[in-house]
Amino acid sequence: MSSSPWVRWASLIAIAAAVATPISAARAGDVDYFKGSTKGNTVTFEHAKDRSPGAHWLLGGLLAGVAVSAGIGAYYTIDSHDVANQLGAKTLTGKTWDADAQATYDRGHRARVRAGVAYGAAGALAIAFVIALWQTDPGEESVELQPTAMVEPTAGGAIVGAAWGF
Repeated sequence: MSSSPWVRWASLIAIAAAVATPISAARAGDVDYFKGSTKGNTVTFEHAKDRSPGAHWLLGGLLAGVAVSAGIGAYYTIDSHDVANQLGAKTLTGKTWDADAQATYDRGHRARVRAGVAYGAAGALAIAFVIALWQTDPGEESVELQPTAMVEPTAGGAIVGAAWGF
């Protein structure tokens, strides 16, 4: 019995919603954004720490490796397609398969294999980049700012206020 594509898509969406609902409900209770401050006039916020220069070099090197590997894969893919276009014929040509044609075919096969290896390396480096991005995350730090009172005398009174410096 074959089901229509709409039934399959609806089933897939229902399964995704059933899985995502408990996950989003669990995450919703982690942070209370409206909890009052217990320190009076202190302003507290979370600030992301900077990655080390070594982490930046590592991440940049991995991204460069992805780009170079993907570029090499694209080069060999184009070469393989060129060989296929050289050897392919839409009509009968009357030519026989000789050593030159076999050599051209072998070159195209090598190019196809090299393209696959290069794309695989690019994928592995992309996965390594994501893992390194996750592992080199320095986290966040909590910053507390104390207010500074300001009093400015003016004609007939004064201006009173507070300021926080960043």
